[in-house]
Amino acid sequence: MSIAERTGGAPISWGVCEAPDWGHELPPDQVLGEMRELGGHSEAYHAELSGPVEAAGVNYAILVGDAMGALGNALEGAVDFVHVPDAATARDRLRAVLAPGDAVLIKGSNAIGLASVVASLAEARA
Repeated sequence: MSIAERTGGAPISWGVCEAPDWGHELPPDQVLGEMRELGGHSEAYHAELSGPVEAAGVNYAILVGDAMGALGNALEGAVDFVHVPDAATARDRLRAVLAPGDAVLIKGSNAIGLASVVASLAEARA
């Protein structure tokens, strides 16, 4: 089981990663993808993520997918972010800002396809 699969649905993954030799709060840059399984309360739930994102001291967020517009509205003026339509655009934006030593938390519904962002980062390191 990959790190992404272990932490994907866990509330603890919002700011703390379960990875070998880790377990501490990260100085985070985040790629956050919409959670498509939230149903009728989706907009409110996405907007409510602004509290944890701000509290975590996120430096920069890449918000992925239409539903993340609600979070973008809530973060306006509080956190530096960009809102993109899909995982491919998120990958390109992340590559443009990623620097050696950066810690990145990638979180979202499997349906949004953020695993491809993780895969591209792993390939770039190889």
